[in-house]
Order: sequence, then C-alpha cells, then structure tokens
Amino acid sequence: MRGLFRYLSPFASDQSGAASVLYGLGGMVVILDAGGCAGNICGFDEPRWFTEPSAVYSACMRDLDAILGRDDRTVEKIKKAAQTLDAKFIALIGTPVPAVVGTDLKAMGRMVENRCGVPAFAIDTAGMKDYDVGEEKAWLLLLGMLRAKKFPETDGHGKVGILSATPLNLLADDSAQQLKRRVEKKEGKPAICFSVEQGLEGIGQMTSVDKIIVASPSGLRPAKYLEKNFGIPWETGLFFDPLVSCSPYASAEGKTLILHQQILGNSLREAMEAGNTSASRIDVGTYFMAEDSLKREGDLELRSEADLLRALPQYDTILCDPVYQRAMKDYTGKVLTLPHFAVSGEIGQTAKEEELLP
Repeated sequence: MRGLFRYLSPFASDQSGAASVLYGLGGMVVILDAGGCAGNICGFDEPRWFTEPSAVYSACMRDLDAILGRDDRTVEKIKKAAQTLDAKFIALIGTPVPAVVGTDLKAMGRMVENRCGVPAFAIDTAGMKDYDVGEEKAWLLLLGMLRAKKFPETDGHGKVGILSATPLNLLADDSAQQLKRRVEKKEGKPAICFSVEQGLEGIGQMTSVDKIIVASPSGLRPAKYLEKNFGIPWETGLFFDPLVSCSPYASAEGKTLILHQQILGNSLREAMEAGNTSASRIDVGTYFMAEDSLKREGDLELRSEADLLRALPQYDTILCDPVYQRAMKDYTGKVLTLPHFAVSGEIGQTAKEEELLP
C-alpha cells in the first residue's frame, strides 16, 4: 500500500520544517496545538533546542476552544506571552488540530498582529506532509514579508547567501559552518547561512546578496523568487571536497545508492566521483522533494517502503540514515551510515561532519 510504512519511523513533518526555518530569528513561534506537537518539534525535530534558546510556545488549545472556534482565547494567551518578550515578530505554526477543525490561520495571524502590535503571520502547515514542504512555505512567507516591508532590509552586497541549510537537511551539528567555509573558499566572499546565523538581520540581507547557494530542494522556489523579483542569481550544491581514503564513503564499491535529500545526495555523488572510490555508478534516491532538472538517469523518487525494497537488490552499496536499515533486513550488500536528522533525529546523528567527510 502506497504510503504505508511498517519499518520506517515517520519523517519530520511540515510543522517541524517551518519551525526550523524560524527558530533562530528572534521571534515568538507559537505551535497551534494541544501540547504534543510542540513537544515533538522541540524534543525530537530541533537539535538546537538543547543548546540555543528560542521562544517556541505551545498554544495549549483545549478541545472545546478548537471545536467551537474560540480563536479569541488563543489570541489572548499569545498576547499575554508576547508581553513578556521583546519579540520581533510572532509566527503561528499550523498543526493537525487547526487543520481538522478548519481554523482560518491567516485571519488568526491578523488578529494577533492587531492585538500585539508586532508583525505576525501564520504558516498553513498541517502536520501531514514532510518537513521540506513546511520549510518552503516558511521561506516564501518570509520573502513576502520582506517585499511588503514588514521586516527591515539590511545591506547584503558583497556577500553570498546560503539558503535552506537548516539542521533537518544536513549531516551533523557543524554542517552549516562547514558549508559556509566551503562557500567562502569557492566564492572568495563572506557567506551567511540564512536563519542559522544573524537572526532577522540576516534575513533582511536576502534581497541584496550577490548570489544564493541553495543547500536543499526546499530552497529552490524561494531562490527562483529572489531571482525573478530581485535579480539575484543562484546555484545548488554543498561543495564537498573530493573524497579521500579516510572518509567512510570512500569504501563504497560497485553500483551505489545515496539516500538523502536531493542536493546533498548530488553533492556527495560529485565528491565521490572526483575522489578515491570503487563505485562503478552512483544514483541518488530521496523520499523528499526532487527537482527534475537536478536528476540523472537512474535517480529514484521514493514514495513507500515497497519502492525502496524493490530497488535494493540492484545495488552493491547503500549510503543511508540508520533508520532505513530497519526496512533492509534482507539486504546483503554494504551499508554506510549517512545521517539525515529529518529521518532519525538524534538516533543517526554524529558529532562532526568532518569525521564523515575529512
């Protein structure tokens, strides 16, 4: 049955992706739930929660408040919480609760902005899609707010912007910093990872940087928006160095499959092809967004466990998050660990990217 997972854990959802983009921007992020969704986001889908403070709240919606549409009560709770903060904005993140009862999230966002006197907006996630969908919605909404002059624009000339390098998309805790270093080396200019550093000031530079580097497919539509409306060129890639023998991925041999988000998979494939591996052919597979123009013949878009199980016998080596191995019990080839936080959270995390890609 398409979409039925017997072995794999649920991937990080769209609400977690939206919250990840907004996490470090200095705003107040309100999860419109009864309490459980906020716990999932902070406890399992946001690695920064235990090291970097951020104002993430649960709306603690009660059954009757949701069912009877008592939005004014939720708005009043948000107002009281906002009075204790110096929040630059208030973001409302949709969950299954408002989705099921048909809450008008945009209207609630306007109510919050009128009551609290700071920019407020809602992201219409429902917890039913993958994290990259929520990330894309959050990026596009932030760009719309910038264009509407609701956020201050700051000067980004002479810099390169890195888009969608959130922890959910990358390999390890230090991946964004490592990517920034590689981009600065390649471009010969300072780089900034939007939403990962410099908070809202960094977001204000999105419309004036010299170039955009897109680190995952959730940043493709926002990058195209920036190109269309502000003339900013963009390209994709994580620019890994050619693999050396001390990298665990240099031991890949024969026909190889990389399971991750598409742009990281493509970048690692290029590093493996340029380095020292015995892989005869490398395909990239993903359960997440995939851009047709970034595919090679043989690349896989997976939708179910059955898709993965049918593909496995043709490969000699698989690079994947440990959670995928639950569905690979009969696979006899080589398996190399490739962490993806959106798939396994802390289960598959390693401390440093440089241990995987020295």
